[in-house]
Amino acid sequence: MIKYLIIPIFILMGNLRLLAQVGNPFIQTFEPAAYRSDAYISSPQNWGLIQDNRGIIYVSNTSGILEYDGATWQAVQGTNYQGNFQLAKNSEGRVFVGGNQDIGYLAPDSTGKMQLVSLLPHLKGKYKDLSVTKVASIGRDVYFSTKNTIFRWSNGGFKAWHSSTGFARVFSCRNQLYAIDKEKGLCVLEKDQLKALPDTKKVGGLTVTALLPLLPTTGSKHNLLLVTFDKGLYTYQDHVLQKLELSPAPEFGEAQFMHGIMLADGTIALATTTKGVIIINHQGRVKKVIDKQAGLNDNTVLHLFKDREGGLWAGLNIGISRIDYPSPVAFLNGSSRLEGLVLSVLKKRQNLYAGTTSGLYVADVTSIEPSFQKFPQLQNEVWKILDLGDMLLVLSSTGLYQLSNKVLKKISPVNGGGIYKTIHQSQKDLNKFYVGSSEGLYIVLNQDGRWKWEGKVKGVNHDVTWLTEDQKNKVWATCENNISVIDAASEYGLQPPVQNLKPSPETVKKLTRFEVHSINGNIYFGTNKGIYSFQKRGKRLQLEPDKTFGSMFANGSREAINLTPTSNGEIWLTSEFRTGPLRKVKGNAYVWDTIPLSMMPNQDVWTIHPDPQGVVWMGTTDGIFNYNSSIAKNYLTKPHTVLRKVKLLGDSTVFFGAFENKGIASVIQSLEFRLTLPHAIRSIRFEFAATSYDAPAKLQYSYMLEGEDNNWSHWTPERRKEYTGLDEGSYVFKVKARNMYGTESVVSSFAFTSLPPFYRTWWAYCLYFILWVGFIWGFVQIKHRNLVASKNYLEELVHQRTMQLEAEKQKSDELLLNILPAETAEELKARGRTQARSYENATVLFTDFKDFTRISQDLTPEELVTVIDFYFCAFDGIISKYNIEKIKTMGDAYMCAGGIPNPEANTPADVIKAAMEIVAFVERLNPPDKPKKHKFEIRVGIHTGPVVAGIVGTKKFAYDIWGDTVNTAARMESSGVEGKINISGATYELVKDEFICSHRGKVEAKNKGEIDMYFVEAVVEKQVLEHSHVQSF
Repeated sequence: MIKYLIIPIFILMGNLRLLAQVGNPFIQTFEPAAYRSDAYISSPQNWGLIQDNRGIIYVSNTSGILEYDGATWQAVQGTNYQGNFQLAKNSEGRVFVGGNQDIGYLAPDSTGKMQLVSLLPHLKGKYKDLSVTKVASIGRDVYFSTKNTIFRWSNGGFKAWHSSTGFARVFSCRNQLYAIDKEKGLCVLEKDQLKALPDTKKVGGLTVTALLPLLPTTGSKHNLLLVTFDKGLYTYQDHVLQKLELSPAPEFGEAQFMHGIMLADGTIALATTTKGVIIINHQGRVKKVIDKQAGLNDNTVLHLFKDREGGLWAGLNIGISRIDYPSPVAFLNGSSRLEGLVLSVLKKRQNLYAGTTSGLYVADVTSIEPSFQKFPQLQNEVWKILDLGDMLLVLSSTGLYQLSNKVLKKISPVNGGGIYKTIHQSQKDLNKFYVGSSEGLYIVLNQDGRWKWEGKVKGVNHDVTWLTEDQKNKVWATCENNISVIDAASEYGLQPPVQNLKPSPETVKKLTRFEVHSINGNIYFGTNKGIYSFQKRGKRLQLEPDKTFGSMFANGSREAINLTPTSNGEIWLTSEFRTGPLRKVKGNAYVWDTIPLSMMPNQDVWTIHPDPQGVVWMGTTDGIFNYNSSIAKNYLTKPHTVLRKVKLLGDSTVFFGAFENKGIASVIQSLEFRLTLPHAIRSIRFEFAATSYDAPAKLQYSYMLEGEDNNWSHWTPERRKEYTGLDEGSYVFKVKARNMYGTESVVSSFAFTSLPPFYRTWWAYCLYFILWVGFIWGFVQIKHRNLVASKNYLEELVHQRTMQLEAEKQKSDELLLNILPAETAEELKARGRTQARSYENATVLFTDFKDFTRISQDLTPEELVTVIDFYFCAFDGIISKYNIEKIKTMGDAYMCAGGIPNPEANTPADVIKAAMEIVAFVERLNPPDKPKKHKFEIRVGIHTGPVVAGIVGTKKFAYDIWGDTVNTAARMESSGVEGKINISGATYELVKDEFICSHRGKVEAKNKGEIDMYFVEAVVEKQVLEHSHVQSF
């Protein structure tokens, strides 16, 4: 281990001169008002600082412990009113604290608030009134020193060492614990034993405030630097304790030291009670003082701490400061008695010369606190300073001066020359100088140490603001609107060939300026639109953008001024308030690196001067800035982005900034901090900060919400983001930061779930499923019942309809049977039509009422129909008894026939019997005494013979018979007598044995000639008896 430490420290010590920072560092100040809050009590005094693994800074304030994230301050719970805590962090990253009333560590509570977790319960009340003087850590173990006891917290328990004479403090150094025993002196803990180091007994009486490592030697590994409060510094090397005197002694010999730490450049920073922070080397030489004049809040410094970005924090009696030291960038301004805009800079040995709008200044930069002295002879702008070895040339707007042995002597004429603006030393003839002014170009010669003002060059008829020389030793003279090229050959004197390349008015308006520079012998112009050069286009020279240094300065998007080459091949320039070097990379490409000077404020840079040691000096509106690349700084340190608060609707905070991992604050979300939001809360706000402290105001953030956003947001300085109207689902909020160096932080995330409304939860869906199953089951049951009922109903309806149809059919059949014979009706129903049939022995009967026309005249139509219906219904009933087929009615005529359609159904005798009953029925209703005009008398005619029977047509079916038999029967009726049955001879022959008939003889019948006719008088008695016998049998 020792051999690896020796080499780097020797290298650092050997380069202390080179690494020394010249000027003031950048300092952030925190007045007490910055960390004051109504939410907690705070004090101006700050006794200690430390940084946890997240990058959060903890400050031991008199009133408690404060935490700072680069943007906001808050108090650690459980520490208020206890004050002056000692702080230490172990290898796990846990921050331990010890105070006047408590010892413990800092850890998040269930909401992410940092709190003090007391370890006093582990001491089981054995030690009362503990007052911790110092806390130190070795690996995971932590040591607390009190008046008479040292406690070690390890593996969840305490171990104690006691001293009857008392302990002062404990310190950790090179992974070793040292303790100061007031009697034994400086002790080291080895194998759980405190062993006194030789020649350190004196240390027991000293108030040691810091113990720092010195280089180990073969004689001892316990080589240390002891910083005491009021007895100065001591070195302990090779077991010998010696006083280390500070120099210069008169100024710092009596300083009181509150603390001290080692810095990255090998120097030592000491906190003093009256002189701020002083930086010394290992020999005790004071290299720098950082006090109120340099920007510190207060000259009483109580504690120092170095953060992981290299920043030096100072806990002050009044406030807090963060110092960017050591840093490659520093500045000199009004605090160094420098006034005005800095127009020119020259570094010559230990002296730094500055030409400003107020005159000429010089400062010794090797002094502890450089302070500029002004040359009173010059009160105007100083534009250029040239180093000529044993003298300087100083160009002021009022003239050209020689500075030698601190004496200024004017070279230019007393009158004339206008306003001087620039000067250039000829590369071909070092004794020749070109001076640019508002009236043109002048030549000055140095001949054997004597200056000769040659005069004005003919042909340059414009202002000359910038001058340079190309590789052909031609001088280029430019201003805001003109360019001239002068042949510098000495034989031409004041009348050299001059080529005027005056740009067009449009080009002048576009580019604004033509700041000419020679780089590697080539001519380039710095303009407001980038870098330009002349390109040969045929026989003409065309001013065009130049891509030699990359497209950034050739696309017209930005300015490029102050082009300044350095000895190491870099080309420095300024653009849009940013300054940095162009560095050549692979393939002759250039990269513009502005990261090192990112700390510089946005202001005009008027001049850039690289000195022989490689330090680059920049004259600006607000003083001189310098960049020393030999002072290392890591610009790639990744900051942490820390979620500081998570708020819900109504501004209720559910997370306060610290996740917990085994009791240690972490940036990684643990399961217990995973948030589940009810559906009613659909808005969430995140507040965050990045623990990068070089320039917190320049931090930018980008974020996205997985589940809502598709891409990262644009970079923004805003430290909060709110989302509203979130739907249910799982989300992960992610945020990252980018510091001013362009380094991005590790992404921090916060996962949460937004629940669906109760009607879209899993149990709701289960309920819906159960209800759906129940509904389906009930629906099926109801449908089943309905189907059964419907089936029963339909069956009943079908039954009823069937019954109705059968009844209707029966009626239809009966109606049809009333119209047609049964046999014919069946055939019609079966086939849709019938076939006519012939019958050989059909007995046709006709009836007709006598004088019906006369009778009907006395009756209304309704009465007439009623009477006819009455008689014909009676006739229907009579013939039905004898199965006689009714054929039709024709007015008052009634026609029927026996022997059809079933020849066996009746006989001619049956027809005659029916006729006898019809006649008897009519006579009963029309007795002899009935008035003639209302008396119905009937004639009946019967004939037997062949007929054809059937249905004619397709509508209004009617059963009818045809044949001569029908006509003959009709003639029998018309030839008859009322009250008599007139039958034909054919019929008589068939029934003569059954009826008593009287022969009428041959009677003339219409269209028939003479026909034998008979009146039926009565039934033969014998036949009636036989018939009755047959029926009774």
